[in-house]
Amino acid sequence: MSTTNVRSISNARESVRYQLYGSRGSKNYRENLAARRHRAAAISCDMASPEEFVRRAELLAEANGRKVEAQSVIQSFESSEFDPKDPADVQRVNDLGYMLAKELHPNSDCLVVTHTDGAGGHAHNHITVINHDDVTGRALSTNKLHWQVAQVNDALMRDQGCRVVEHTGLSKDQNQVWEMRRDGAQVTDFDRDLGDRVEEALLDDRATDTASFRAVLEEKGVELREKTHTIKASADGAQPEHESVGWTYAMRDETGPKPRVRRRKASSLSEEFTHDGAKEIFAEKERMARDARVHDEQAARAAQRARERVLDLDDLPEVDRGDDGRPGGDRPEPGEDRPVPEGRGLRGEPAEDRAGAGAALDEAVGRLDESRRQREEARRDRRTAGEAGDRDQQVDRAALPDRADPAPERGERHSRRARIIAAHQEHQRGAEGDDRGLG
Repeated sequence: MSTTNVRSISNARESVRYQLYGSRGSKNYRENLAARRHRAAAISCDMASPEEFVRRAELLAEANGRKVEAQSVIQSFESSEFDPKDPADVQRVNDLGYMLAKELHPNSDCLVVTHTDGAGGHAHNHITVINHDDVTGRALSTNKLHWQVAQVNDALMRDQGCRVVEHTGLSKDQNQVWEMRRDGAQVTDFDRDLGDRVEEALLDDRATDTASFRAVLEEKGVELREKTHTIKASADGAQPEHESVGWTYAMRDETGPKPRVRRRKASSLSEEFTHDGAKEIFAEKERMARDARVHDEQAARAAQRARERVLDLDDLPEVDRGDDGRPGGDRPEPGEDRPVPEGRGLRGEPAEDRAGAGAALDEAVGRLDESRRQREEARRDRRTAGEAGDRDQQVDRAALPDRADPAPERGERHSRRARIIAAHQEHQRGAEGDDRGLG
């Protein structure tokens, strides 16, 4: 759902400068210029650049003696329809703005700048159309009134499958938001300067309530004056007596020939600058800060759970990695826990008996490794001699030369635990064969 607001612009350069860099003289304006960046979330332009667009608007107005350089339409969307934090949604908003510009004035050059950094946080387009029809050579004469622009916009929204607002007169977005009013012909240079400073103070992260807002305003040379009024009850009793807080802003006017302090009622500038409007902005900031805190807490809890899982793993007993450093080398092999014939087991024996058994097993492991090593070297020598196919020929293992750097044997690649189990099983098989022979 989108709303629109239309007005004439006599100074296209000032308007586009604000759209790209912010309020002149503000901190954001200076930082954007210094960093050579702009505040726009998306841009579409019929010319090569916004600067060329502005220069063409100025030249055409000068050549034809026109005071109005361009027409401006602000097209605002609700956050529930297009997420201002989603780049795809932001680009979609910009595309809809360009479509609207061409529906309104198909023969005129346009610039569409999309913002998402306003006080409301919603995505909206600044559509600037040069006041010149390239086909007729005349100034724009159609679709200059609000209801005309609203009709064209509604038709476009229906065609594009977007929601359409039910019009019951000018909405708050159309005539009460500062960004949509600041470039109007009725806004003086002083009003524009004052309104820009108030808006910047409202958007400042430090302004979270009236006291902090007042402090930020003072930094910008603006004084906030507050007065409480008593509103009497209505005659029909529908509205009881209540108090209303009125705000007035005062600032030194440097635009005229005689500098002096001037003041403006908040409601004469923008609804969002009033006491009630500012309270809504403060509440929205608090909501956003609360959502950010919840998000951070959830992320912190997730990180803590991940750390606890790592700590749980660290608390497990250290795993014997074996001779080759592979984890799990000390895992039980299939059949390890099966009963062992009496006289050969390691469990339940005295310490000295277990030590003797361990020495015997170490000796068996050594013999097993040596046997495997010799068989492997025999196979390599047979391949070298071209005798791989002669399986009946025996190699004199005692005659094999010693090797200073023997290649890693298969047994050496196994963990010590696995090799002990293999030696024990081989020894057990031999003992069982002896038992059968005795029978």
